Amino acid sequence: MDIRLLAATDAPALWDFETAHRAYFEQWVQARSARFYTAEGFAEEMEASLQRQQQDQAFHYLMWEGQRLAGRINLTQVRRPYFHSAALGYRVAPDCGGRGLASQAVAAVLHQAFTTHGLQRIEAIARPENPASVRVLCKQGFVQFGHSRRSMELNGQWFDLLHFEAHRPQKGRRGGGTTPAFGTGLKRFFQPRTSHRLHTGSCMLPLPAKPSARQALGVPW
Repeated sequence: MDIRLLAATDAPALWDFETAHRAYFEQWVQARSARFYTAEGFAEEMEASLQRQQQDQAFHYLMWEGQRLAGRINLTQVRRPYFHSAALGYRVAPDCGGRGLASQAVAAVLHQAFTTHGLQRIEAIARPENPASVRVLCKQGFVQFGHSRRSMELNGQWFDLLHFEAHRPQKGRRGGGTTPAFGTGLKRFFQPRTSHRLHTGSCMLPLPAKPSARQALGVPW
């Protein structure tokens, strides 16, 4: 799998991806406006996304398996100076779930965030009903720092959100040692935990024996 920044030439493949999996993604994240799914609306969003990349406001990556677009993963809400932070979200085609693509993509984009883009902190959110995404985040070094209750409305129903963060690995931390780097094939920053309870400040969450591969994590665009 390759991860590449969004380019204008990706418009046809991205249009096919979004329209083909619209109903699936809208089960887990807020629906886009109806205008997004028109030729004019989609063209406007493409142009706006490319402008945000040029202006250091967001970075939109696509997951490619050969010539096939398997998913997308974004860094949005970039805040500089003082914070050097962004929000991460992704979505993977339903028939590509369960093969580790989301985990690979998160690792690769974290590496880009902390190196190429010079970011220091990345946030992500996931619903408690989506243990597959929680596992992906924990596996790549995210730590839970909050649990907001009844904080997202979807299809007339309110859901809780779990809040996670990951920080740029630091050298020479107090007490000695170096934080391992993120990325596929690199050492893990934190190892995933297993528990039977939810615990703020860690990645503890009730997980079923066979978690479903619900591969959608809030993506603003």
